[in-house]
Amino acid sequence: MAAPAAGAQGTDDGRVKNVIYLLGDGMGRTHVDAARLRYYGADGKLNMEQLPVVGQNATYSVEKNSGQPGEADFHPNSVTDSASAATAWASGVKTYNAALGVDAKGKVVPTAMELAKSAGYATGNVSTAEITDATPAGQVSHALARGCQGPSYSASSCQDLAITGQALPTSDIRVTPIADQIARNGTADVILGGGLSRFDASDEDALKAQGYSVLGSPASQTVATRSDLQGAGGSKVFGLFNKGNLTIEKFKRENPTAPQAAEPSLPEMTAKAIDLLGAKGHVRQRLLPAGRGRADRQALARQRRGPDARGDQGLRRRREGRRRLRQARRPHSRHRHGRPRVRRLQHHREGHLHQRRGRGTPHERRQRQHGEQLPDAAHVRQHQG
Repeated sequence: MAAPAAGAQGTDDGRVKNVIYLLGDGMGRTHVDAARLRYYGADGKLNMEQLPVVGQNATYSVEKNSGQPGEADFHPNSVTDSASAATAWASGVKTYNAALGVDAKGKVVPTAMELAKSAGYATGNVSTAEITDATPAGQVSHALARGCQGPSYSASSCQDLAITGQALPTSDIRVTPIADQIARNGTADVILGGGLSRFDASDEDALKAQGYSVLGSPASQTVATRSDLQGAGGSKVFGLFNKGNLTIEKFKRENPTAPQAAEPSLPEMTAKAIDLLGAKGHVRQRLLPAGRGRADRQALARQRRGPDARGDQGLRRRREGRRRLRQARRPHSRHRHGRPRVRRLQHHREGHLHQRRGRGTPHERRQRQHGEQLPDAAHVRQHQG
């Protein structure tokens, strides 16, 4: 991301003017492959696979009180979580699992959105998860423990004596509930997602005092709706459309009369956020992380639901005459968590796989899929021996 030079808002100096950061929380290579097969076929490509530059980074975490890579006290942890991964991509440092916006020794580190805000960018945060959850919170908060979400402070959820040695005062940002931080720090101009139950009347008052248009009401716990979003205007908008995570699209399609069907989709929220951020006076620089948190939730629940190419809206909006740094990222893969999604195969005493739910063995299923006879394991062993 390149920040604009002073007084250069109206010039075209070749710098990146807008950043749309697309995140599939918990999305691994298998999710991408499944989406491609589902929507474009084996020989097709998702929009994210057609970007001019593709790269990878390592979001592994470290142990508590560890140094950074290359330092003598560096102690890596190969099993990451959403919080340490979010801190890696938002702040560029390694930290321990559950930490947000702090390094492994508890020092506060700035986030990319905070830097963008100080450089004059209009900023937004969009998620299908609770907006206080680790991935969306990674850009806008600093917490010793990701469970310190709100609406109220709890020592058991917010303090970490292994890092600080003694309890911190509740005025310390690192033990301030994430909802309180979001409602008061003004880091994101547009905030759209779920997690209304994390906010209360004092948060609503704080938001309105800063000039936010609040859709729905944290005070009365009234969730916002798609209609509220469509009618929203102004440079600062706060809207949460579910008390928890947003509802998966499949349920909404199958239950069009359910209250959850009034929730906007991720493409609708992203498109609206882009419009709102673009209308902020004469400031044309924007930073917008848009996160699909439900991919992680559904992978954890082991539900067979492939993600779709939701990047279309963000990648296609206002391409004409504008430069954007567009990144589609997977902060961490559910495969690399401590709870793998692949069920352990049970072996028969003769060495053959059990047939499960009448589907036959994996060998037989491959035969049906490819429409041809494949050599069985005994045949392979015979020729290999």
